[in-house]
Amino acid sequence: MSAVHQYYYRHLVSIHGGLRRELKYCLHALTTLIDLSPSSSSSSPIPTSPPPPPPKASSYDHLLTSSPLRTTLRTTLQFCLHLQHHHDIEEAVVFPEFAKVTDIAHWSHSHRELDATLARIRALARKGLMLDRIKTSYGEGRVVNEVPWDENESKDEEEEEEEEENQERHEIKFLKKKAGWLVQELETLAKIVLPHLDDEEVMSTPDKTVQWWPTENDM
Repeated sequence: MSAVHQYYYRHLVSIHGGLRRELKYCLHALTTLIDLSPSSSSSSPIPTSPPPPPPKASSYDHLLTSSPLRTTLRTTLQFCLHLQHHHDIEEAVVFPEFAKVTDIAHWSHSHRELDATLARIRALARKGLMLDRIKTSYGEGRVVNEVPWDENESKDEEEEEEEEENQERHEIKFLKKKAGWLVQELETLAKIVLPHLDDEEVMSTPDKTVQWWPTENDM
């Protein structure tokens, strides 16, 4: 067994470890931000450490503060990019070599499922960023059906407060629904990706690869 066999395995485990941590962080951050709990009926293999307590701010400020919302969505998109790059390299370089020596049809199947799920996650995260930009473009304005008040328009103060409260409730419900979809898609992704990463590591141990590619030149 050469150093190349050992290096390949250690490098693979390191990359996979990073992807696992990113996925766990995205789910953790999103559920914490919007005060959601992962579904009790979910069989997601994500590690289930207790989440930190949600922020103490009001529900509206907590949900729509642009910085944490934007950061979480951008981190989710960054994770999707990292996973997609790893996926593309495997499809182009790694899988063809493994396919010559063993059956990896199940890997290709999981990658097809991964493509569709990643597309949905990216679409939801980008939609969230677009809504966040609409909100911040009006400073203290609202996300949904945003129309800034005319400076010369006068409204009864009590009527304005009631209208704002109704709008606030609508926005929170709207964003929690969108965020809930994103959490569901991330949990679906976890069910696809995590078993695949585990299986790939089992198939890539130095003891295995040295049987298929005995020398460094073979690798």
